[in-house]
Amino acid sequence: MLKVAYFGDFLSIIAATHNQLTPVSTALWIIVCAIDLAFAGTNLSRRVLDNLDEAKFRKVTRLVIMVIGAGYLITGLSLLYYS
Repeated sequence: MLKVAYFGDFLSIIAATHNQLTPVSTALWIIVCAIDLAFAGTNLSRRVLDNLDEAKFRKVTRLVIMVIGAGYLITGLSLLYYS
């Protein structure tokens, strides 16, 4: 129920910021896809987490954090170099 309220707020944002560049039908399509992906991700993540033991979870978490950190590091270095 909280997700419905959360994504309902997006609809009010779209209505408030409607302009000629982003038609409402396109924005609604994106919101519908985001809602579907949020619900699917919630259901699928439960299955994945149930199949992981503690050691695998720690390994996967460490890998994900390293990849995200590397992405931010590369982005920061590129901004320093190119700007």
